[in-house]
Amino acid sequence: MTTAPIQLVRLRRMALIGLLLILAVTSLSAYMRLANAGLGCADWPACYGAALRASATSASLSDTSVAVARMLHRLAAMTVLVLALVIAAASFSSRPRLRREGVLAMVMIAIAIGLAVLGRYSAGAKLPIIAIGNVLGGFAMVATSFAVWRGPSAGTRWSMPAAGLMLLLVAQIALGVWVSASYSGLSCTGFPACGSVIDPSWSLLDPTRVPQIAATAPTHAEGAFTHMLHRVLALLVALAACATSVITWRDGRHRAALALAALLVLQIGLGVTLVLAALPFAAALLHNLVAALMLLAAMSCLRRERART
Repeated sequence: MTTAPIQLVRLRRMALIGLLLILAVTSLSAYMRLANAGLGCADWPACYGAALRASATSASLSDTSVAVARMLHRLAAMTVLVLALVIAAASFSSRPRLRREGVLAMVMIAIAIGLAVLGRYSAGAKLPIIAIGNVLGGFAMVATSFAVWRGPSAGTRWSMPAAGLMLLLVAQIALGVWVSASYSGLSCTGFPACGSVIDPSWSLLDPTRVPQIAATAPTHAEGAFTHMLHRVLALLVALAACATSVITWRDGRHRAALALAALLVLQIGLGVTLVLAALPFAAALLHNLVAALMLLAAMSCLRRERART
C-alpha cells in the first residue's frame, strides 16, 4: 500500500493541476460574463449593455469565441471535479488517512456541484446575484485547491492583518462583479474623482434587481455610486495589503511579501487603466485574474512562524 507521505505528494500535484485549471475556469467565466455585458462590441462604447436593453430575459451569445470559451469552461470544470473526487477518495483510503486533504476535496466537490446548479441560471442571466455567486464560488475553489497544494504547516499562527485582507478582498471582488453585472463600468470616467453625476441611491445594490440602462447612453447615475463604492473599498484593500506585506517581510518571508506588493501595484494600475481607457477588454480580464492571485497571495501571508522561546 502506498505510504501517506508519497500519497500526499501525489495529491498535492493533482491539487496544483486543479488550481491551474480553476484559474482557467474563472478566467473563461469572466470572458463570457464581460462579453455578455458588451465589452469589445463593434460600436463600443455605445453598445455597452445593449443585450440588457434589448431583452431582460435573454442574451445573444452566438459569437463563436464565446461558444468556444463556454466549451472549454465546461471541459475544465469537469476535469476539476474529477480531480477533486480522486483527491477525496485517495485521501480517505490512505493509511493513515489524510483527513485535511479529504475534507478540503469534499468542500471543492460541494462548491463544484453548487456552481453546476447555479450554472443552469447563468447563461443570459441579468441578476447581479447570479454573477456574484459564480465568481465567489470559483474563487472559493481556487482558495481551497491552493490550501490542498500548500499542505499543512506546524508551528504557525494566523496573521490577523492577512486574515483581514482576505475578508476585504472577498468583499471587493463581490463589489467589482457588482459593478460589472450592473453595467456601471463607464459610469465614472474620471480619476480619482468620478467625473459624472453620482446618484447616492442604494437601490442598485439590490442583487436581485435587474439593472436599468437608458437606451442611448452606456452610463447611469446609480452606477456611478456603485463604482465609487468599489474605489473606496479598493483604498481599504490597498492599505491592508501594504500592512500585510510589511509584516510578512519582517517575518522573513520576502517572496510572499514581494508577490503581494507586486500584485497590488499591478491591480491598481489595471484599475486606473480600466477607468481612463474606457474598459479595454484585455485589461478587464486581467483585472479578474489578478484579483484571484491577490487572494492566493494573502493566503500565503496568512501563516506566521511562532516566536522561538
